[in-house]
Amino acid sequence: MKELKKIIKAKLTAGKAIVAPPIGPLLSQNSINPSLFVKAFNEKTSNDNVIYSVKIFIFTDKTFDFELTKTTSNLILDKLNLKKGSGKSKNIIFEMTYSDFELIIKEKMKDFPYLSTESIKQMIKGTARNMGINIPELV
Repeated sequence: MKELKKIIKAKLTAGKAIVAPPIGPLLSQNSINPSLFVKAFNEKTSNDNVIYSVKIFIFTDKTFDFELTKTTSNLILDKLNLKKGSGKSKNIIFEMTYSDFELIIKEKMKDFPYLSTESIKQMIKGTARNMGINIPELV
């Protein structure tokens, strides 16, 4: 097993990563060729049209690996089959079911294993509210 040196977190648009800041310098500082990461990321995500949360694992032997997860807003849009949210948070465009909400919670718990379920719920509710999506309260 490789020894982990550092984890870098970023949000990148699928298929459109470039070597420029902020990713390029962060990888260079850790002895990783940014072009190798950009090429691998863009190849893996070229057919997508979303923003990914990316965790780049840098190892002491100067190699890397990365993990992709969808942002909370993209998960919400995917689950509800919407193209985009409302431009104004007060303009409710959709009512999310509690079962959809629970599916998103399970997905985000993988990204934030150290947060409480309540914290994750609040994060999702806030994102949904800003997108004009209402989540019914469980009675």
